[in-house]
Amino acid sequence: GALSGVEGAWTYEAMNEWLTNPGGFARGNKMSYAGLRSPRKDEERVNIIAYLASQTPNAPAFPAPLAAE
Repeated sequence: GALSGVEGAWTYEAMNEWLTNPGGFARGNKMSYAGLRSPRKDEERVNIIAYLASQTPNAPAFPAPLAAE
């Protein structure tokens, strides 16, 4: 129920935020999953998002990579 109350579209940025911190993204969700928060988990989040996009017909193009710091 908490996810259905989240406004907006499921963009790549929104999926990244949700995978990083599900409880912070959708207050009141009952997932026991804490998320992939640490920087070591960046690649895992990218892979999950890429997999979901590969299973989605007409998925939008991936955003351009961020500039290196």
